[in-house]
Amino acid sequence: MSDKKLLAKAVLFSSVCGILILIILMCLLAAVMMSAGVISADILDYCAVGMVGVAALMSGIISSRITGSAGLAVGSLTGFFIFLVITSIALIFNGEPITILTLLKLMSSVLGGGIGGIIGVNKKEKIKIR
Repeated sequence: MSDKKLLAKAVLFSSVCGILILIILMCLLAAVMMSAGVISADILDYCAVGMVGVAALMSGIISSRITGSAGLAVGSLTGFFIFLVITSIALIFNGEPITILTLLKLMSSVLGGGIGGIIGVNKKEKIKIR
């Protein structure tokens, strides 16, 4: 299999996994909000930035374990793809404007994905997808 096909499969597969992880984290935050009561909107915004970073970290680990090399580049690309999907959905459905929090989400997702890529490429075994 060519490297470009493997890279595309790794980024797509790990991005889907990252978005699913993000959905799970958002559901956990919603459960905490329901049990704890009212939480400030500012705190929620920064929690969302952190959750995007964690989801990108996990997907960076997955993508770099699939490719087995270039962990920083593959992880950062995966984080950027997750950011594009999240931002596109927010713009389409909510009409949410691009703010400083959008830039924070971009930095969080690319940085988290890059760190995850470095962590994942240093694992011994690769993940094989067909």
